[in-house]
Amino acid sequence: MSELQMRERSFLKESFDGYAIYQLSSKPENHLLRFAGLSELEAPVQKDNYDLVYTGFFEHAVPADPSSILERLYERFNLDRPEDFHGHSLSVSDVIVLKHGAEIRSYYTDSFGFQELPDFMNNPLRNAELSVEDDMNMIDGIINNGLKQESTAIPDPKTDDPHPHRQKRSSEPER
Repeated sequence: MSELQMRERSFLKESFDGYAIYQLSSKPENHLLRFAGLSELEAPVQKDNYDLVYTGFFEHAVPADPSSILERLYERFNLDRPEDFHGHSLSVSDVIVLKHGAEIRSYYTDSFGFQELPDFMNNPLRNAELSVEDDMNMIDGIINNGLKQESTAIPDPKTDDPHPHRQKRSSEPER
């Protein structure tokens, strides 16, 4: 598991209030998405197109209104970036995830302000896979795809149909 994957897992599982910043990955197919306003996008924002570039926690109580937090983060990551931040200045197309207790909300940095992305972090398959993965923490869309034990059960000819996909004739009795 990479350092960023561990940071993301920690961000999601720990009880502190914090934030995460995601920026489009450098894949060629993301080139036209970079710095595009939400209204310019032809498809929903997909987390798979993004890389986690930074996580942090809030030292003070978090205001109920996320707009002030988002504005402060935007200012900080443009004017006074932390030394350990290695992404580009916060800009259009970046996603900020805010975590307050168990509530996680994601926001797209749009041309003017921020737009909530309710489904950005809510990938049920990925979340399920993170919680039960047994294949060296490989997040690959297949839950628990580690070594499987072969079945040693002997089929019962009275109850197990040796040809389950064969169409039964009307005169053939049900098993």
